[in-house]
Amino acid sequence: MNKMFRCQARDPVKLSIQENLLPGRSLAKRLAAAERLGFEGVEFWGRGIRARMKEIKDALSTVKIKVSTICSGYRGDLLSPVPARALYWLNWLDESTFWFFVVETDAIVVRALLGEGGLGR
Repeated sequence: MNKMFRCQARDPVKLSIQENLLPGRSLAKRLAAAERLGFEGVEFWGRGIRARMKEIKDALSTVKIKVSTICSGYRGDLLSPVPARALYWLNWLDESTFWFFVVETDAIVVRALLGEGGLGR
């Protein structure tokens, strides 16, 4: 096999799950389920995260689960040829970046779009 395509695992794979895919009515119960199922991280929805910060921090304090990502959802269009749409995205990112640091996540998920309707549409 070509050395270029050979892969060596240096660290174990860590599994994460989106918060909405977990069973339980409360966030604390969903995070407990994630831990019980062997997940090490959870992805939170970005919309409304400011209002949920206390709930998230309280629930995280009861488990070993970490925040893997926060999904930004769709806020404007970073690649839009219309400056106002790109600026809307940049303003949202500037406002939201603080919350990513508060919950100590390493990633922001952004859907890549190219003009109206997205890629290939």
